Amino acid sequence: GAALQPAAGHEGGPLRAGGNEKQRSSCYWISSVTASWNNAQRDCERKQGHLVTINSPEEKVFVNQRKKPRHTWIGLTDVSGIWKWSDGTLYSFDRA
Repeated sequence: GAALQPAAGHEGGPLRAGGNEKQRSSCYWISSVTASWNNAQRDCERKQGHLVTINSPEEKVFVNQRKKPRHTWIGLTDVSGIWKWSDGTLYSFDRA
């Protein structure tokens, strides 16, 4: 799938979220390149970002509206049986 990641003004331009303060301070980049989760995460890191971490119901809606109809990676991963976001925070069902 393509990557949906926070990024700062790379070619093609960022998509800016509306809504709460956290969304307004984030930029999102939708890659047109198909890659594995690991390669998508590495690409994000090269751009000083990470695969998207969903912090609120509003951000989940924002992400879902922009990923269709393609398959999209988000930053949630299972490391040794523990679900974490690619920014290092633990997964919380309440957040997403």
